[in-house]
Amino acid sequence: MKSVVCFTGSRNVKSKGLAYVNQLKSQVESQEISFDILRPGDYQLAPVFDPSVFFTGNDPSDGTIGDDGTMIKQKLLDADFIIFSSPVYAHSVSSDFKRLIDRTASWMHIFRLLGKPSMSVVTASNNGFIQVQEYLEYYMGSLGMEIVESTIIRTSEIPDERYTTHVAGKIRDCLAPGHHPTIGDLAEVQFKYFQRHYRDLPDTLAEPRYWQEKGWFDVGSLQEYVDRTWGKM
Repeated sequence: MKSVVCFTGSRNVKSKGLAYVNQLKSQVESQEISFDILRPGDYQLAPVFDPSVFFTGNDPSDGTIGDDGTMIKQKLLDADFIIFSSPVYAHSVSSDFKRLIDRTASWMHIFRLLGKPSMSVVTASNNGFIQVQEYLEYYMGSLGMEIVESTIIRTSEIPDERYTTHVAGKIRDCLAPGHHPTIGDLAEVQFKYFQRHYRDLPDTLAEPRYWQEKGWFDVGSLQEYVDRTWGKM
């Protein structure tokens, strides 16, 4: 079975963003496709206590009493398609969504969600949506994700049903057999930088060790790596 996971940063059960995601769910979910929506009220996510995860690969906040970080990370790793949704607060993502970014920041150095098809959903009353959309896409691109759609929802408007159907079709296409991801330019630029940087660092550190294990010092691009290994990853 294929799986879609949506992480939404809104606590408003009547939010337009959540309503839109539920519309997508009604069109995508089937016996072959599961569709889970994670809302801030459904889990607890502790703050980052220290940055040692960048050196050890282990997040000290994981396993904290009452913390669901391990569960959330596993859902993202297991998902076949990921939706990131956030309202606009002061031209930025919500604090709940920012905490997810903080807890997965080390993943941005190792492209931990490499090749996973994804989309962003931004909800705004009047402005700030461009900044938040760009921020989400920077986060997603830095994780190595394939961004197939970006949706902006104005709270004064009702999403067009035809557009929702179109997006649902794109999600199903990404889940169909034979889909092959395309890696974005941002990830490739970062790949070149990290490749030069980590090559000279000892593999006692988590990040260069991860790169060594993946064989990334021996390929010219992330796309080359994905082309070689997709379906085996």
